[in-house]
Amino acid sequence: MPISKRIVRLLGPGTAVLVTIGTLLAAPPKKATLRILSPRKGAVVRPGRKLNMTIAREGDIPAILIGVTGGPSEEDDIAATFETKPFPGSVYHIPINIPLETSPGLYSVGVDGNTVTGEEVASEDVEIDVEPAEIPPVRLDPPAWRVSVGMCVAIRKGSDCVVRLYVRGTYADGTEVLLNNSTRLTLTSDAPDIVDWNSDRTGLVGRSPGVAHVTVFGKYMLEVTVVKDSGTRKR
Repeated sequence: MPISKRIVRLLGPGTAVLVTIGTLLAAPPKKATLRILSPRKGAVVRPGRKLNMTIAREGDIPAILIGVTGGPSEEDDIAATFETKPFPGSVYHIPINIPLETSPGLYSVGVDGNTVTGEEVASEDVEIDVEPAEIPPVRLDPPAWRVSVGMCVAIRKGSDCVVRLYVRGTYADGTEVLLNNSTRLTLTSDAPDIVDWNSDRTGLVGRSPGVAHVTVFGKYMLEVTVVKDSGTRKR
């Protein structure tokens, strides 16, 4: 017998009945989620300070792993585990330490976890910019280059140039970091027809024979000598 006829038979004809589906069927469990409420995309974080995170959790996720990734090497990646409290719908305020030795640049912040039943849950990543308030004194390694026409010198992460210029910064306490991927990094050539950024701006490329001076962060000088060599390729 249909459910509606059984209800009418039980209560009698002419009785109006509102039946809520939740009283007849068990509601499906809410999907477990993790959301980063703060920081916002593009937030600037100082090395040596704390990244104050606000994370919203829906569902039974007993622990979460916070990852800060994307540095020039795996040594710059940061991971922290946080034990959540055993009730759903919670918002957590979690400070994550960003070590002073973290190389400046863009990083992705993400949160992962597993429900008690083993379901994997992950937030959407948020991009942050780790940058010092002031650029520390810079050392260029090497301080001068001799390259062939068409040869490139890697500067930023992602470059496939064979050789690399290291832009190193040293804080007052002696901590050294790479500044190659800092969003504040500037390189200006006084002779762009001799040496200049390559097409994707990840390195410098020799364009014609001659000597050029590249100014880094507006004050540090790199001398680049470009010579003829038909055996190199332009990037």
